[in-house]
Amino acid sequence: EKVLKVDLEDLALKDAELVKRVCGNAQRYVRMFEKAADELLRQVVEPQLSDEEKQKMSEKEDVLDVLQRQRNHQLEQAAMADDFGDEAESKENAFPPSLVRRYEVRLL
Repeated sequence: EKVLKVDLEDLALKDAELVKRVCGNAQRYVRMFEKAADELLRQVVEPQLSDEEKQKMSEKEDVLDVLQRQRNHQLEQAAMADDFGDEAESKENAFPPSLVRRYEVRLL
């Protein structure tokens, strides 16, 4: 189980008012933490992988990985055939982030 733990006591040391807002609207802030973590993981983890590591990851693909790769390929083909829009934008819309996220955010 992979969990991103957000300790509200640590957060209170920086901004007590923010903790009140988090407690009052936890679902909104969980989504914000998820979005920030997704972006950080995309920026930090993916560029640092060597070709060998990427190969090992592809050998360990699960069903979701295969479906996502196939969907991205279909979107690329459609983009070339129709010559429409930005590939990056269509890839982002292939699957909702909540379906491909491999961790959960917990407020403690």
